This record gives sequence, structure tokens and C-alpha cells, in this order.
Amino acid sequence: MTAALLETRGLCKSFGALEVARDVDFRLKRGARHALIGPNGAGKTTLVNLLTGLLAPSRGAVLLEGEDLPGADPVGDALPRAIDGHGHASTFLRDSARRARSRRRE
Repeated sequence: MTAALLETRGLCKSFGALEVARDVDFRLKRGARHALIGPNGAGKTTLVNLLTGLLAPSRGAVLLEGEDLPGADPVGDALPRAIDGHGHASTFLRDSARRARSRRRE
């Protein structure tokens, strides 16, 4: 089986007692396109923030080309840089990471 370009395994995120993402398993193969849809409050932005490293998962893993990526880096931008360094980041992901870095500098 071909390794996924981007993958999550059992990804979870909680804010206190509120579980926003639970056991998210996601595989994106090279060249594939997926849409992330859902109602307000469904956790779409939280998932993107977990994928870009702006949030650290409560449990689970994010893998880029089969390699486990670190969780959120409050000082740097390790995960967005890792994704962008592979040339796979969309404008949205790069802009999200740029805004987060800018907020940390303020």
C-alpha cells in the first residue's frame, strides 16, 4: 500500500471537558483532493489547526509522508515549516501559520 501524503491516526483534541475532535483517522494520498465540510462548531478549524501544528493533539498522531510530526510548538513553527518544506502547504495553511507567528510576536 502506498504511504499517505498526510495522515492522522486516532487524532483527538479536548479543551477541558469539551471534546472537539475524537479519533479522527484521515488519509490523503498524493494527488487526491478532499473537502472538509460541516456545520459551525463541528471542529473543522480545530482539525486544520491540528494538521498545521497550531494546536497540539490531546491524543493521536499527524504523519507527513509516513513520518510522525511534532505537536504544537508555542515558540516556533516546526510543523507548518515541515509541511511547507515539502511543498504541500496550501495558501490557507501558510497564511494560518503566518498569522499565528505574528500573534506570538505581539
